[in-house]
Amino acid sequence: MMENRLKESSKEKWRDLFSDKGYLKGPMTEHMHKQWEDAATKEVNGLVGKRIWGGIERNMLVGTIKRVSHYYKYYSIAASIALLVAFSGMIHFLMESQDIPYMYVVNTGVKGKQMVTLSDGTIVTMGPSSKLTYPSQFKDAYRKVSLEGQAYFEVAKNREKPFTVNAGRMHITALGTAFEVFNYADNDLAETILANGKVEVVFDQEHCKQKTLLLPNEMVSFYKKRSEFSLHKIDAQKAVAWHEDKFLCFEKATLSAILPRLEQWYGRTIYYNVDKLPKAEFSFKVRDESIEAIFSLMKRSIKLDFKKKDENYILTINH
Repeated sequence: MMENRLKESSKEKWRDLFSDKGYLKGPMTEHMHKQWEDAATKEVNGLVGKRIWGGIERNMLVGTIKRVSHYYKYYSIAASIALLVAFSGMIHFLMESQDIPYMYVVNTGVKGKQMVTLSDGTIVTMGPSSKLTYPSQFKDAYRKVSLEGQAYFEVAKNREKPFTVNAGRMHITALGTAFEVFNYADNDLAETILANGKVEVVFDQEHCKQKTLLLPNEMVSFYKKRSEFSLHKIDAQKAVAWHEDKFLCFEKATLSAILPRLEQWYGRTIYYNVDKLPKAEFSFKVRDESIEAIFSLMKRSIKLDFKKKDENYILTINH
């Protein structure tokens, strides 16, 4: 009688749990429901009744723990996503509130050429295997970009904000002009060619800084290892013609200027003795010719031998 009273008094309390509207569903719930119904139609002693009811309570507890575990699992995932979104929003808000410009990096490949227009209207034509780093906006009292490789700059005029290209140990500053910068990290030679206007070139020396002023049709060559630079008169329009056409153009250029550019154009390393390079000058254009064809062309004027080693070349020059 005690067991039947227990069932009757608890029936109303737990009926909804096992109904279609209840939240305890599935195979385990059906099994529990069957136990309960069977017990209601049979005479059971106190020990059996307690065992059945204990089993029901344990299953209910396990189901509750699982639901709580899943709840916190999904809650933690949702909280993590919300935290990430909030953190990203905070970073964006801080950058906007402090007016910090974004930095962009553009890279080109072998024989590649890329044109980039900066926020001030300056147009940059990048040469092969080059990297340009610049801000989305020029917020300060100056305009600064960084270059590794080769690029032709057509600088938008702004007398209030000088334009500076940081190219390793060479820094070129202009107000509004057009010039080429050649500076690769793995090459000893760095150069600046002025097409029009006027630029100031500053060199970082070991113990001091040196600078020079370039006029149109002048080129400055800087040798990093020796920390020396020299000025040359050239035809700037021909020397920088590559930025308009997909070819290299050399006009009365020496091997010291030609070979570094051929390395970047073809993506090959050329081994040679810098001190033994002749002073002979060459004028030619490079379009789709192979690098071997260029070496063969040079052999007509100087005593030059070349040998391929893996994907690179070794030049031997005899005087």
